[in-house]
Amino acid sequence: MNLTEKSKGFWSGRKGLDKIGDENQPKRALVLEDIEQKIRLLLVKLAEIESALDFSGEVLKICQPTNFDGRYGLRWWRTSKNDFYAEPVLVRWKRMKNGAMTPTPVVIAKVSENKAFKLNSDNTQKCLNIIQGLIKKRAEIKNRISTLKKSLHQLDGLSYFINNEVQHLQEIRDDAVNRLISAGYEIESDILE
Repeated sequence: MNLTEKSKGFWSGRKGLDKIGDENQPKRALVLEDIEQKIRLLLVKLAEIESALDFSGEVLKICQPTNFDGRYGLRWWRTSKNDFYAEPVLVRWKRMKNGAMTPTPVVIAKVSENKAFKLNSDNTQKCLNIIQGLIKKRAEIKNRISTLKKSLHQLDGLSYFINNEVQHLQEIRDDAVNRLISAGYEIESDILE
């Protein structure tokens, strides 16, 4: 009895492949290329936002008088020891009792209307709004990157799983072939490879 002989009936006439690996390889290459391109684009956009934030910090300095209490600024801080990247933080400079100016993080930025700040208060507020929008977009991109990294991290155990399943399949195949040979069936050599 020949095990590789195609049977008539339900399955006859269906076009299919015995093995799919070679057929799908060019498609996988296209998918990989597309994913790599999108990841590169995501990182480029992150760099563009950070560059725009640097520029907005410079513009913010120009719009406000120097060395005044209440002046806004943009600082890049690591918010914890585990941070890989410095984060943009909108700050307001406050004069301490000893006379030193100290930056304090702010969530909502509203420009002061006193004499020193009045000349460019509208430009300062526009700049603050732009900075807050850029910080928000940067956070969205970083969240996408973080989600992608977490998703890919789940692949770490996949090699073990696949190798384990292939080993089980080899054991099943060997057992099935041994049973067929014991029962007197003829086995073609390509099945034994």
